[in-house]
Amino acid sequence: MAIGPASEEFELPSWVPDFSRRYTDYSPSKPPKIDLVPFSNKQCSGATECDWILIPGGRRLKVKGRKVDYITAVSEPWQADATTTLVGGADFNSGQIYDSFIECIGSWYEVALQRSMTHNGGADSAQQFVAISDLVCLLTRACLGLTTLPDQFAELISALISCTRRDMVALRTAFIHPGNDNNQIMITPQMQQAIECLAPVIWKLIFRTTVRSCMGISNYNAKAGDLLVVLYGMASPCVIRPCAGGFNFIGQAFVPEVMNGEFWEGGSDEDDEWFTLI
Repeated sequence: MAIGPASEEFELPSWVPDFSRRYTDYSPSKPPKIDLVPFSNKQCSGATECDWILIPGGRRLKVKGRKVDYITAVSEPWQADATTTLVGGADFNSGQIYDSFIECIGSWYEVALQRSMTHNGGADSAQQFVAISDLVCLLTRACLGLTTLPDQFAELISALISCTRRDMVALRTAFIHPGNDNNQIMITPQMQQAIECLAPVIWKLIFRTTVRSCMGISNYNAKAGDLLVVLYGMASPCVIRPCAGGFNFIGQAFVPEVMNGEFWEGGSDEDDEWFTLI
């Protein structure tokens, strides 16, 4: 489906697919206009069929589903610039994809830390460990079945998160180091493999919900105040944004506590609502 606000250039409704841009053109200034969804499980919505009503004339689509929770915090997204790669027409691969991941993973950790603090109090070393473990678990579960994770994947990602903290000089030296006199950042082969396995979450961010305190992965343009829902017939939860007259579709999401139908099975027909996508 099209990504809500990004679809405005062609005046498309937020729920209409937009294939106008090639993936080789994606960059921070020209982000994807279509939701790239690697996560799916029909049990998410109880293996139901889609239930929708097209509203004539107004280009609005009413869809039936169930409200999960509002998003209360989001991280920075992982933004890859395809134009800096050989595939995108550059003379050589610049490594921007690794730089951008290192820049954003600290904010991913902060979302996980806020969640841990909400449950258990202050940000001591125990809560920091829980936050890192929660984030690594989320990334591992998101990528299982999509790619082969390297040995010690959890340790490598944990080390990379720790590298974002100024006092972890030893870890930074071990996994990330200057490559030459131009101060280019180089990473070890093991770390490179770990980051490449996370390709399914490029152009994604980490979020946390308000009441249930679920942690998940969604599109780069999700923000606090968006609503997480499960729609009839969908193979993953969706993020929608309240607006005048209804909702903009933002993108699909990955939420471990929802993907296998746990949320859906815990509800009933009384929880059904109609959401008008604009």
